[in-house]
Amino acid sequence: MIKKILLMLMMLCPLWAVSAKMNGTQTRELSQWAFRRATDSEWTRVRLPHSTNAVDGQSAEYYRGEAMYRTEVKLKDTEGQNYFLIFKSAAQAATILVNGRQAATHKGGYTPFTVDITRYVREGRNEIEVRTDNTMDLTMPPVSSDFNKNNGLHDRVYLLCSGPIYINTSTMGYSGLHVRQQNVSRRHADLIVETQLMNTAAEKREVTVEVALQDAQGRVVVEASQPVSIDSGLKEGKRVRQVLGVDSPHLWDGLDDPYLYNISARVIADGAVVEDRTARIGLRDYYVDPERGFLLNGRSYPLRGVAYHQDKYLRASAVTDDDIRRDFRDIRELGCNFLRLAHYPHNELTFDLCDELGIVVQTEIPWVNECGPDTSRFDQLAYQRNILSAFREMVRGHFNHPSIVFWGMWNELGHTNAGYAQGRPIDADFLVETTTRMYRWGKQNDPDRYYGFADMGYGMSIDALRRGINYDYYAMNKYHGWYTDQHSPYGAKGLSGALSWLKKKRECVAITEYGAGSNPFAHSSDPAKTTQPATGGARHDEEWANILHEIHLATFDRAPYLAFTSDWVLYDFAVAARREGYVLSEDMVTERTDSNFLYTNDKGLITRDRRVKKDVFYLYKAKWNRRETTVYITSRRYTVRPEDEVAMKVYSNACQLSLYQNARLVQTLQSSGEPTGVIWNFAPVHFEKPTDTFRVVGLDGEGRKTVDEVRLSRAKNRE
Repeated sequence: MIKKILLMLMMLCPLWAVSAKMNGTQTRELSQWAFRRATDSEWTRVRLPHSTNAVDGQSAEYYRGEAMYRTEVKLKDTEGQNYFLIFKSAAQAATILVNGRQAATHKGGYTPFTVDITRYVREGRNEIEVRTDNTMDLTMPPVSSDFNKNNGLHDRVYLLCSGPIYINTSTMGYSGLHVRQQNVSRRHADLIVETQLMNTAAEKREVTVEVALQDAQGRVVVEASQPVSIDSGLKEGKRVRQVLGVDSPHLWDGLDDPYLYNISARVIADGAVVEDRTARIGLRDYYVDPERGFLLNGRSYPLRGVAYHQDKYLRASAVTDDDIRRDFRDIRELGCNFLRLAHYPHNELTFDLCDELGIVVQTEIPWVNECGPDTSRFDQLAYQRNILSAFREMVRGHFNHPSIVFWGMWNELGHTNAGYAQGRPIDADFLVETTTRMYRWGKQNDPDRYYGFADMGYGMSIDALRRGINYDYYAMNKYHGWYTDQHSPYGAKGLSGALSWLKKKRECVAITEYGAGSNPFAHSSDPAKTTQPATGGARHDEEWANILHEIHLATFDRAPYLAFTSDWVLYDFAVAARREGYVLSEDMVTERTDSNFLYTNDKGLITRDRRVKKDVFYLYKAKWNRRETTVYITSRRYTVRPEDEVAMKVYSNACQLSLYQNARLVQTLQSSGEPTGVIWNFAPVHFEKPTDTFRVVGLDGEGRKTVDEVRLSRAKNRE
């Protein structure tokens, strides 16, 4: 059996060699692996990113257990070299073995980490095995969550080889350097560039550290050089700090001008470059004003956007670069300037694209729901260690991204999706202590960003949090018109009062979640009578969600003080515990069920398979995307109407709309006549034929036309 596995590794995974004679740190991606679940007998070939739950993710019971990944590398001239594995993420827990010996364990499925494997490798062939495990572990967040906790190497893995002088990626993240920004304005900016050097040679070494800032065209803007002495054997190495002053900087200015610089750090020893690290940065100044909300580079810049989950049909969380780039076409079309990357840090490309497009980000660790007091069930100190480790890995690993402004420390503590696995009620002392430790570490290591959390109200019952201790922003997940005030979609109006109450409690406030289930193939002229809101409701009419989101859009326009708002969620995503929204109705009267809509959270603006943009996608596009004119007729999939007349609602940012019925002009509107400016309602018209064609023609400010058209039918008993 062992020979068979080794043969497969040789066939599946190309070997490569690293020689000590090569200058500088060498990096290789380990992309091809042999894989099997613990319950399988055969190994298969896979390419990263890979999830064990790609196929069964949208099901009542997805696989939760151990899986194995194996690959092989060939090394030569290993004397005096250092070897490391960098995992961008390994879900959920991981045990790393090299040549059969355990090199490390890691608990936390979404943050990057480094494993020093120097003492485990040898000349020639080396087998690397990673055992991933998504079995429930009461000491590893997320213990419970309203999303699947997938198994697998759902991001990249790299092997690094360096000489005796190298950068400590455990403390500096995979980029190897951290860049802080101070005193940023259009006249000047100060950059503090830090790295941490290690020396495993037998004696002290003298090196030179050169840092340089280059503009988008590759021209050096400013540079500096510093001699450094590094003692041998320092546990965490030597921190090197250099300051660069930039005159007349080109600022990173959100969607309008997301300008990026490149910054590099080179370490030179004995005339040779032994380290050469680069990162992209954007220079920006931001502030949250208690009354004006978010300010970017001195101007008001309201942050309005969506939450984004790392999940896709037949991929689960192992999305590829092509998948991510395809999603960002939707994000760009939507026109939002803010993303909440929930409920965990996403793949690196997601952050890169937010940098490139000028999208401000809140990202967070998956400390979700569980904060229980029953220490007879679990080791609370181990739980805390894993929470703090995930937080530090998140900040260290993603430090340089200009898009990241908000670090999230937790979400919906006091809630549960696992029957309060750690016991109840909430352990307030543990929550406050752990939040305090995260906040203090964050302010010491990355003092320029905002730290906060997403609450459902439990936090406000805890005195230390109610008084605003140890966080910068307080965000709420508020589902008025869905989980509360659910008598009709107009229950969403309750949000206005909730915001007024929240504003009195805290200065820096935000809305992290709101929304409603929405099946684009379930429709009603009176959704208050047909929709079954909240968890478990079988029928989620699209019209209910439309009304709810329209109310939220108008409410946020009246609340400029909000630091940000994020709809839940951009795409429907898999949740094994959800059995809802599976009843379809194209005519309001007849119903049918479709199992393809089971086991998902269907609050997305777009379906999980990315095939259908729901009506509310175009509501927000009309409001946020000013680069193009939107004209979109709502309820277009409600194709058979039980009434003799139809009232056309259109989402549009045009200056004028005209409605045509069977090519006959019916009505022209010069404005929407409501606060948001994008919700247009035409007077009801009677059907002229069994099936009528309705066309809406929009004109922009320069008289250019944008047209949308639908065909709607009367129910047969109305003919």
